Amino acid sequence: MFYIILSMETKSANQISRELGRDYESVLNFVREVQELAKRIGGIRLEGICEADEVYLNSGDKGVKEENPRKRGLSVKGRGTYEGDRPPVMTLVRRSDGMTEFVVMNDIRKAVEEIRSRASKDCVIITDNYPAYDRLDPIGMNHMRINHSERYADGDIHVNRCENRHSFLRSFLPRLRGVSKRHLQEYLSFLALLINMPTSWFSTLLSLTMPR
Repeated sequence: MFYIILSMETKSANQISRELGRDYESVLNFVREVQELAKRIGGIRLEGICEADEVYLNSGDKGVKEENPRKRGLSVKGRGTYEGDRPPVMTLVRRSDGMTEFVVMNDIRKAVEEIRSRASKDCVIITDNYPAYDRLDPIGMNHMRINHSERYADGDIHVNRCENRHSFLRSFLPRLRGVSKRHLQEYLSFLALLINMPTSWFSTLLSLTMPR
């Protein structure tokens, strides 16, 4: 238990099971239990100035057999869709303390609902010019935009902290040697916990998994 939780930061369940000489399925099941705990204690309230930005990750149906395998999204660049194995992920960052949440989206057009469900009355949300955020203005949210075709920052109007979090995504996921989109949210919730609780994530998860 101790070694598995500690290793989840840098290793896949397959690698951990080989190192421990334990059954892969039993290790994977425990990893998913820990990820569910991270998901349960994660999530943020959008208060004060916050940022939202989207990124598209290569993630298919790893481990699911298909009668007629289709071309995966791994060779596709740019924007994508959940169905096309390149699910959109909305990154949310609260500037006051850097707290972060990653939200795997089946449909990026529902970004406004996800933001509104987390936003307090004093929230000022900053996004880029992507049309998915257009409806933030009609529903009365304090919304500011940066047009990336012109510049990446205009004073305090930018999504640079979200871009920083995307760098964590790009370094974290390749270590896992492929993640199914069906479980992508759990992996990203675990990553968010690493970011939000850099010195206490391990002790927090260990305390929650120890027998009572």
